[in-house]
Amino acid sequence: MITNGIDAYIEPENYPYGVMMVHSFTISDRYLTGKTEVSPVDKPKPFFSWNLSKNEIVFFDSESEYNLFAKNNGLPKSSEFKTFRKSYREYWGGLKFWMLP
Repeated sequence: MITNGIDAYIEPENYPYGVMMVHSFTISDRYLTGKTEVSPVDKPKPFFSWNLSKNEIVFFDSESEYNLFAKNNGLPKSSEFKTFRKSYREYWGGLKFWMLP
């Protein structure tokens, strides 16, 4: 995942526009799943699942379609997605931040 401090991006191999903006996401052992962010260049379907080991992305037309896929594959539901900013704050917040060299 790439970020400029404000937006998060991914670069799956089979995505025709190269870089895709991510609104919110969650990461599991083999998948990065989330909600897409519409950009001026592309308008992807609203939900996705990126298989990290195969470097393939699958899009879903609706939240319910994604949640069914998630249930069948043991993945987090869409209600568990977090923005990059929130994930970063939760990971680096508190004492971890002050313990950095």
